[in-house]
Amino acid sequence: MNISTVDIWSRLKIKVSRFMGAGNSNGVMMFGEENDYPQITEKIINNSVTAKSCARILASFIVGNGFNSEVNKIVVGYDITGKGVTVYELLKRLAYDIAYHNGCYIHIGQNAFGDIISLNRVPFKYCRFGKVDDLGYTSTIHVYENWEKYSDFKRDRIRIYPIYSSNPEVFLKRVEEAGGIEKFKGQIDYFFNENNYLYPLSNIDSIFHDADAEFGVSLLRDNIFRNGISGKVIITVASMPSDAERQKIIEKIKNLISADGDPVLLLEEEIGANGELLKSVRIDKIDTNMTSEMYADLDKVLAKRIRKAFYAIPPVLIDYEESKLGTTSGEALREAFNYYNNMTRELRTNFGDWIAGYLQELQNPTLDANNDWTINELSIDTDNINAQTNQHDTINNL
Repeated sequence: MNISTVDIWSRLKIKVSRFMGAGNSNGVMMFGEENDYPQITEKIINNSVTAKSCARILASFIVGNGFNSEVNKIVVGYDITGKGVTVYELLKRLAYDIAYHNGCYIHIGQNAFGDIISLNRVPFKYCRFGKVDDLGYTSTIHVYENWEKYSDFKRDRIRIYPIYSSNPEVFLKRVEEAGGIEKFKGQIDYFFNENNYLYPLSNIDSIFHDADAEFGVSLLRDNIFRNGISGKVIITVASMPSDAERQKIIEKIKNLISADGDPVLLLEEEIGANGELLKSVRIDKIDTNMTSEMYADLDKVLAKRIRKAFYAIPPVLIDYEESKLGTTSGEALREAFNYYNNMTRELRTNFGDWIAGYLQELQNPTLDANNDWTINELSIDTDNINAQTNQHDTINNL
């Protein structure tokens, strides 16, 4: 007997490894057994509607309203298209990495005198430390866009940068080793929100199963919708003369039971001697009581656990981020903003102090004259929210 399964939808296979150690051949300190921890955790966050909203909200509260308006608009670097990147845009890009990965990396461009002339974000998931020496020290950061793709790994495309040092003698030595300032590619520094390990663990590290489960529930709903059935189906057919014929039948059945499939399947049967149909197909259904409604409570539990992992984001902020405030008052939202500003204040302060250290060294008169390097907390226009709520109530009463 031949058995074939019809795959209507495929489940994303995810395995998270926290291994940190020297790689065998790539010259770096691995982040995960497959060197893909940042890539996997980012994928988990993006596949979970709650985790993705939480990451966006956390990033917004980390950057807040930035520094003062004059400092925010200063161009400090350029992106890959040559477009200028302002201080505020740099803060937002770095905050994105902190929200997803609990850390960020920055490229520091310098002139021949060692003065800082540019600052640019280097994506967290592209960076790995060079192998440590016998004293447990590493002085380089390796940048590569394809760490996790072993089948297409190109060692010659790894770019190696020294970890930033403000020591003038160290800078001059590195420039000399590079063959002159024209060949010197700059230095990289990093901000980690935790220093318990070589690399920081993502905010979802403790709840990645929950975030992945939320994605799984969404796939379940999609499966019920696409299959058009909630139970399992066993279809018995006559033995196929070839694998090609068997695959043809599978594709036909797959197309029939999917949501956008054909409404009719034509089966041609042989007729017996006395005129009856000789059935070569039998359909058996295995009923199940599994429905999307069963997971309504699970959705709430998963969402709550995910929010806790992101500094206990109040649920009203998720509704605000997703434009689903309904009848929420401006006062309730303001309290949520104040609460989350308090929860993220230490992180925002530490990050602000770190990046301000480089902005103060950047060659720019506006930055030189600035004396306030506090990142302003995110604020909310509660009057506008109350107006929206009143409008919502008016519409409901029509």
